[in-house]
Amino acid sequence: MTAREYIEGIAAELSRLRGRGLLLSPADAQLALSWHAAGVPLAQVQAEIRRARRLKARAAWESLARSAEEMLATGGEAYWAAALGALRAALRELPRQSVLQLGQDLRARMAPRPAAMPRARYRKSLQLQLLCAASERLGVPPRAFLL
Repeated sequence: MTAREYIEGIAAELSRLRGRGLLLSPADAQLALSWHAAGVPLAQVQAEIRRARRLKARAAWESLARSAEEMLATGGEAYWAAALGALRAALRELPRQSVLQLGQDLRARMAPRPAAMPRARYRKSLQLQLLCAASERLGVPPRAFLL
């Protein structure tokens, strides 16, 4: 398979996902070329693209991605609040057993609140631990969202 055919196969799969034309960004094309050079089978790349389409609470994560730069420019509090909201939406879509396992993982990470730490700061710490545990165990949120 030529590099061009490989890139066109990826572009076609992304087009089906995004509902747009067969155009790849220069960064996407460069990434596809590196996969081709590394010998990653096209079918494997296409399967991964299709799997990504099933991201839980996709609309919430896409909204977060679109407005991340603005929210982070104002100090980041709005970003983390939106990330937690997207995670809550994703957890509602996941099987109960996965959510229960996530709770166990979070409890294993938790430490008692130090006496000198304000409750609000401790709560924020637990929220960030929840985001990390969910990303590690469930892949939600995708690692790219944990800046």
